[in-house]
Amino acid sequence: MNIKPADKIKKDLMDWSRSSGYDIIIPNFFLGNYEMDLFRLTPAGLITEYEIKVSRADYKADFCKERAGCSSKHARMTERTCDCNRFYFVVPKKMIRPEDVPSYAGLLYYKGKRGFEVVKNAPLIHKQKQIPAIYKELALSLSFREQVLRNRIVELKKKLSEP
Repeated sequence: MNIKPADKIKKDLMDWSRSSGYDIIIPNFFLGNYEMDLFRLTPAGLITEYEIKVSRADYKADFCKERAGCSSKHARMTERTCDCNRFYFVVPKKMIRPEDVPSYAGLLYYKGKRGFEVVKNAPLIHKQKQIPAIYKELALSLSFREQVLRNRIVELKKKLSEP
């Protein structure tokens, strides 16, 4: 099976992020109008978003994403009106330089089997905690994912039972 580079980074980042043991970590989590590659909620109620990029073109394109009627997430971070408290770009080692990263963002280099290197710490964008509203979002997201998984299992069982 061929695993996409971004998925390998995400899996390793999830393992690395769980080092504290008490944080809630969810991949591909929708909060508000956009998806976070990796969502992290600390026991203190602070959210860190990790955005994984595997090419410079993908990194640059992230700043152009905007949907009708929605402010881009980077504009919201600059204005300090975003949901996350900290934001990191996660990229292969030396793909982008720390000075290429906006002032509100941190930078992690992915070093393969050697893990991650914090190149630039993500500053605190704001101190607003998302509790208890975030728990409703978590419950809705996880219950939806669980239902999707159940449906896939039912479909797989049907296929396996067919002659």
